[in-house]
Amino acid sequence: MGAPSPRYTAEFKQKAVELYKKSGTTYAEVARGLDCDARGLSDWVKKADAADCGRATTRSRWPRTCAGPSARTSG
Repeated sequence: MGAPSPRYTAEFKQKAVELYKKSGTTYAEVARGLDCDARGLSDWVKKADAADCGRATTRSRWPRTCAGPSARTSG
């Protein structure tokens, strides 16, 4: 069997997500620089984006969605 997966602290994950978002590069490149898995980094970014979406508020009577324009319907 292989080695167990490393456990990363919440702080490490948060900093990795921030670095990815600022870098403008791929998950793989950022992950290589941090010596972590690109798939894990991708998951962290998605979770952070979902958490940010949950905190989004609006004064409109229509619910705010975090999906892009393609998710909106007309009518």
